[in-house]
Amino acid sequence: MRGTGRAAFTKYVLKFKMTVNGFVERNDVIGAIFGQLEGILPPELDPQNLLNTGRIGRIEVSVTHREGKTYAEISIPCSLNKVEAAILAAAIETIDKIGPAQAETKLESIDNILEERRRIIVERASKILTSWYAYEKPRISPEKIPRLVEEHLKKSRIIAYGPEKLPAGLGVLKSDEIIIVEGRADVINLLKHGFDNAIAVGGSGEIPKSVIDLSKKKTTTAFVDGDRAGLLLLKSLLQVADIDYVAVAPRGKEVEELTFKEIKKALDNRLPTDKLALDIDKLEYILEQYFGRVYEVGVKEAENIEEMLEAKLDKILGSKRFIVLNSKLEEIFSGVLGLIDTLIESATSGELDDIYAIIMDAHPTEALIDKLKGIGVVYVAYRGDDGKAIILNLQESSDTSRHTEKSLD
Repeated sequence: MRGTGRAAFTKYVLKFKMTVNGFVERNDVIGAIFGQLEGILPPELDPQNLLNTGRIGRIEVSVTHREGKTYAEISIPCSLNKVEAAILAAAIETIDKIGPAQAETKLESIDNILEERRRIIVERASKILTSWYAYEKPRISPEKIPRLVEEHLKKSRIIAYGPEKLPAGLGVLKSDEIIIVEGRADVINLLKHGFDNAIAVGGSGEIPKSVIDLSKKKTTTAFVDGDRAGLLLLKSLLQVADIDYVAVAPRGKEVEELTFKEIKKALDNRLPTDKLALDIDKLEYILEQYFGRVYEVGVKEAENIEEMLEAKLDKILGSKRFIVLNSKLEEIFSGVLGLIDTLIESATSGELDDIYAIIMDAHPTEALIDKLKGIGVVYVAYRGDDGKAIILNLQESSDTSRHTEKSLD
């Protein structure tokens, strides 16, 4: 059937506009192309032969009718070379009648399909490059293998406890003591550091019955984040569960990002609930007074900052991402490493300010460090080739800033 073939490989699309002084249909236009050009062109360029050999594809025709005239738009995909395509286009322009009606045919455009594909490739390749680290599988260095195996082993020891399927460590089943935390990530972090008796309440807002029942059978420590959400969770636990001790993460930190040293310090200094006098309304004040002395070093002093940055490095390990903190050590932005230049541009133009620290899952170049210093970044944290955390203070004198890298074991 005429007009139903497909070009083997489309290089160009010839587009024409035709005006007919009368009423015709699309089939009349297609018929004129094949009928009126028969015998005019060399056999190898005859439209019917071109269709049969796949050198032109399906001829698309759309028609509209206005005031007794027909306006047609014709599209012909082809795999011809430029000379052959030009000859075919010129031949189609000679069509001046459709049946008894006078017609005028003009070449409107020639679309270079190869160029269009190249343009699409360039645009897509640019997007892929921008998001490169989102596609790239994390690199595993030989030095990280033992630690990754150990972490994987500890993660695999998570169980689903009770009818609510709560994330928990195996120790919850056999230990006389349990640690109640908020979420699965908290359980994983405690497992990673050797505490396998943690169970999470989940994020539903309601304390699960399984946790309430466990708290009546075992010595129970509620271990919450050092923020407003942690305080609210603790209040809920104290009202419905039998809590023996309270442990709180350092202000502004979450249990899931604590280092072993921070976890041990929090649990070693847990507060017996009999000292809370069961006064829920005064709970925040009591906790601030007690844990303020436990964490007597201000959060913005160097040692605490470095511990926090190292914890956040653990959080993005292998992700090829970065995290931005403001001067309050709050997360204000995160993204794939390819977006760091965009971040610097936003800071330079004033769209983003108060960039205090950047945690990166990659080794920064000297040029990048200079750019970050230029936009006022104080700390940059990353891991060296040996897997150790390196903390740079960019606002120290330029003579020493390259030599004050602190590796945290």
